Amino acid sequence: VSMADSMFTFMYWALGAGQVSGQWPRPGGELVSGGSPRYQIYRTKDDKFLACGPLEQKFWDNFCAVIALEPQFHDDRDWQATKAAVAAKIRARTAAQWEAAFAGKDVCVAVAKSVEEAMREPQFVARGLFAHKVALEGREIVATPVPIAPGFRKAPGAVGYPRLGEANKELGI
Repeated sequence: VSMADSMFTFMYWALGAGQVSGQWPRPGGELVSGGSPRYQIYRTKDDKFLACGPLEQKFWDNFCAVIALEPQFHDDRDWQATKAAVAAKIRARTAAQWEAAFAGKDVCVAVAKSVEEAMREPQFVARGLFAHKVALEGREIVATPVPIAPGFRKAPGAVGYPRLGEANKELGI
């Protein structure tokens, strides 16, 4: 699976807009390329980040309520003013405080986690993302599966790997 090729699947909107209208996306210029206050990464008080994507109105309304955004910024047509107001609100609290505030709310917001923190996230653990291992001499590392449905993957477990040069003959080297 080519990572670069796969990304074009997620850019259907950009490809369509560019090819049909000639309006290719600009960094910070469109709804999902950083222009909208509804689709941003905001810095918290403890220098962590909130990834925010409350694009639809119902999510935006919930988001505004949780952060207690002043009513004049709920209509976000002035993207710059609203982004600045939201950024100031988010910057006033820590990531943990925001995570608690958003817990159970329908808002499309998540604290950006470190790799180590992400590996402990219940949703990834429950889906078995880190259940596959590569092992040798009692040591194991995670071998993440290709991102396809679990039914198409081998059962989780630990498999060995050859030492440097051990498989050269098999590979014709």
